[in-house]
Amino acid sequence: MQSLEAALLVILQSLPGYYEDDRAEPWIDRTERFSDISTAIVSVSAGNVHRMALLAMKAWFETRLSWRIHADRCRPDECDRGLAKSLFQLQQTGNLTKAQWDAFGGLSLEATIRAARHANLVLNRSFKLCKSVTGAISMYATGRHCSWGFARRRTHMYEQILHNLRDQLRTGQPWYMYEYRLFRRHRDSPRVYDPNA
Repeated sequence: MQSLEAALLVILQSLPGYYEDDRAEPWIDRTERFSDISTAIVSVSAGNVHRMALLAMKAWFETRLSWRIHADRCRPDECDRGLAKSLFQLQQTGNLTKAQWDAFGGLSLEATIRAARHANLVLNRSFKLCKSVTGAISMYATGRHCSWGFARRRTHMYEQILHNLRDQLRTGQPWYMYEYRLFRRHRDSPRVYDPNA
């Protein structure tokens, strides 16, 4: 039986990365970093595959799992113009102090776990308010509304990741999301392929 971390790692590695990372980050470093991301997501989700899929989707959609953004090296026009940190693009709101918010930035496993834990809290609150996955995704993105025009795309990707996680855990065989097409007009859903088919 495959571990949760290994199953999630396969999915993260199969998603298209940020275009700069191919030149800036060697494959072995990316694998180690994605392993830390998987560990962080699994640890804060307490083994809940729904929550794991939701956090993985959020990290990918928010930053394409960019090394530079994960390292807290956002350009002036990125990261909500300097208002967001981490792969989950967390903003300093509510009871967060500046020091707590700053601790979300960086490549360390501890910083990644802190950021994933806070993203999980935000998603929990959003789900309680909106009563649906699509609503929670909308609330996370807008901070105000349970509906949002781009939530459907993200919900679909969440469902694909969840499906892949369940299949990997059930069969022990990895499924890869090889041809995840970036959203263009009428193509707004990820495609899942089994390399063994």
